[in-house]
Amino acid sequence: MMVKENMKKVKMQSRNVLIFMFAFLVSSCLKETAVPIESAFTIETSEDKTSPVTIQLKNESYGAEEYEWTFEDAQGKGLTPASDEIAEDMKFGTSFDLSTIKDDKVRENLERLSKKSDDELFKNLINLAEWVSRGDLEGNNKRMIAEWQKKVYQTSADHYTDSRLTDAVFKEETTLSLISVVKRLLHEALRVVNGDISRLSLNNYIRQFKIKRPKFPFSSDILHGLTFALNDTWGFKVTLLNYQYDATTKKYWAKLKFDVFDHFGLDKDDVEKFGSMENVQKQAGEYASVALDSICQQAADGFGSWFILQYKRGYKPFVTMMSKEIEGRL
Repeated sequence: MMVKENMKKVKMQSRNVLIFMFAFLVSSCLKETAVPIESAFTIETSEDKTSPVTIQLKNESYGAEEYEWTFEDAQGKGLTPASDEIAEDMKFGTSFDLSTIKDDKVRENLERLSKKSDDELFKNLINLAEWVSRGDLEGNNKRMIAEWQKKVYQTSADHYTDSRLTDAVFKEETTLSLISVVKRLLHEALRVVNGDISRLSLNNYIRQFKIKRPKFPFSSDILHGLTFALNDTWGFKVTLLNYQYDATTKKYWAKLKFDVFDHFGLDKDDVEKFGSMENVQKQAGEYASVALDSICQQAADGFGSWFILQYKRGYKPFVTMMSKEIEGRL
């Protein structure tokens, strides 16, 4: 009994160390690059101005984080600025040249993993998900991996959805903040035009209200699995499904649909950072001294297996979609 209890404590301590390390890994995924900033949005409304009215806003900005309203496309295409290029983390294939990996340790680890079977590689990825997930989100993350293994999502119209992931996303403060800002923006824009939706213009308000896409790199997200599933989302879309205005009380009521989407995939930069035990230890920072080599190797094998499956075995990344309708007074 004492042996089992000690083993349990060791595993929990190791798991906590990996969670802290994972915080460093995902927080360093985003690269700081100096680029010009240009803000531009276009708006399309339906010809019929009777309820329900759909307003589609397209973000054509580039170089900034704070003014995204919706990306060009939720199908794996569409960058900022608008482009026909495929997003890096949505690329896949069977002929990736491992010799292009400059880091010797990462390349050696990938070459070793490339000799393993698909099943062995998926076991490594599942192991990574288990280390950094809890409760319902652990089940969701394992389902994401299982659906990817079965190649369920093969067309641009296919989206992964799961109520457990959607519920978790829309409970987070970063998503609630997005909803609150959008509602305040619409309220102010409608007030200026006395509730006449046909005269609604949002360009100036988008610049005034700092709208940010949801991100999940925080310690609670890492602990429960949102960081593994999403981390930094790719974009979002807001659609006005229904609208009412009381001219007497000057109050507005609306039904809005929020679509938040992301990509379940890696790019070359991800694996170059996290694809070896040594690099995982480097990313762990102050926790490197207490991180067991075996744990760091498991993390590296998880990322490396993910990369091999995507770029050497042809497993196609997919779009993850979280949607919710919100209604009430603005």
